[in-house]
Amino acid sequence: MDAEEAGKLCMQAACMASGTGCPKDPEGAAAIFRVVADSGRAEGYFGLAELTASGNGVPRDEDAAVDLYEKAMSLGSVPAAYRLAHYYWEGPREDLPRCFECLRQCCDAGFAPAYDGMGDAHYYGRGTPADPAEAAVWYRKGADSGNAVCLFKLGCMHESGIGVDKDPAAAEKCFLRAARAGLPEAQFRMAALEYDKGTPEGKKAAAGWYRACSGEYSVAEFNLACMMLSGEGTDKDPAGAYRIFLGLAGREMPMRCSRRAECSSTGSAWSRTPKRVSAGWGRPPARGARRPSSSSKG
Repeated sequence: MDAEEAGKLCMQAACMASGTGCPKDPEGAAAIFRVVADSGRAEGYFGLAELTASGNGVPRDEDAAVDLYEKAMSLGSVPAAYRLAHYYWEGPREDLPRCFECLRQCCDAGFAPAYDGMGDAHYYGRGTPADPAEAAVWYRKGADSGNAVCLFKLGCMHESGIGVDKDPAAAEKCFLRAARAGLPEAQFRMAALEYDKGTPEGKKAAAGWYRACSGEYSVAEFNLACMMLSGEGTDKDPAGAYRIFLGLAGREMPMRCSRRAECSSTGSAWSRTPKRVSAGWGRPPARGARRPSSSSKG
């Protein structure tokens, strides 16, 4: 089976697996992927691995899925190598040298979603000696490809001076680009930076960024409510602030209950500076992960 025929069959199978443009038939999709795999094509093994990992059309079996990804990777599938890197990063299948090998194969092939993982491997010393400067190189590659998580991490490095020159202006540029791309961590960081400028414009921008990420961070909701109470950067709205505190009361931050009580008893604004938490280092959030879709070619 040549590459063109394999590609057409795998595209048909991917559509059948998801029900995109045709009736959903995951069992039929699995049968097609198996035919392609039996012909020795990497994309067939990758497609069958995707179905096996999710239990779509075949019984869910992660061990069998890993074996199929390994076979696909041995035949040159870069998306399969990326999947394996996730399996080997941590958990019951943790194998850091193998993880790094998978990431290296992806990066050597120019597979941009793997740049973030390669940066993490160098930063944290997983599968390779820790080297923040080399981590910055990979985060910058990811940032240049449009990865918002890499932009945020590069901003953190410029802010702290770890692995790169300390450069607050460059850090803010990274945070701003990531925030505009919709990354909540960066939006929260931009809110803190804008508020700390102490200008009316900065406080207005801070309120906007807190509002943007309030669906992900309850502390952003809390900070926004504090600003609504005092009228900093937004219209003064004690009633609206009270509703936010009421919704937050009883959850992670005990002080919210006291602010709710204060609003109820005094009816006055709370004027202290909003408390902020810094968005610290860590692995990228699940929502920010960039993985190839089930229709990715091998």
